[in-house]
Amino acid sequence: MIQKLFCLLLLLFSFSASSIQAAESYRLQCIKELQPTLQTLRKVPEIEELVQRILAEGPFTIQYNDSLSKKFEGYWDPYNRSILITKRSSQTEADRIMTVLFEMHNATRSKDFQKLDHLAYMRQINKETYIRESEFIEYENCLSTSQLLEQGVEQGIFPSSCAWPIYDDFEDHYRLMKRTGHADWYASGYKSMG
Repeated sequence: MIQKLFCLLLLLFSFSASSIQAAESYRLQCIKELQPTLQTLRKVPEIEELVQRILAEGPFTIQYNDSLSKKFEGYWDPYNRSILITKRSSQTEADRIMTVLFEMHNATRSKDFQKLDHLAYMRQINKETYIRESEFIEYENCLSTSQLLEQGVEQGIFPSSCAWPIYDDFEDHYRLMKRTGHADWYASGYKSMG
């Protein structure tokens, strides 16, 4: 009798665990080539918490960028809830880890970006304010990403090349975003809303 009960409990636990995995794989879909990157990222508990925060807002996918400009390493597409990674021949696993992690941070800030988009659409903020505030959100995401990358390297989970030095001062970062054309992307977004 005890043996039958034990087998029944084991069967129920196995079914429950596989059901949870199946439910999550529906909610978080990642293309095969990027699954090792995602698995590595999820070994850091704080990154697993980040994944769960994104999932709390709804399902999302991680895939290669087939439709947007290849100018940037990655994008968070809030409308399709997708992290899009630009595939490059020189891309390393460290590059993929850094990009996916940064875009996860952008995903958690979707509501902040949407609020700015709404203010811009209603012309309640000017172009410069829109660009600056958008870049500030991304700067905060850069800082958080850099800290988690450092933590992953220290724990021996990430390759040592996963270092992302970020300016201590937002003004320096903002000047860099203007020089690299990243701020222009927000400028064109502002223009398209009017």
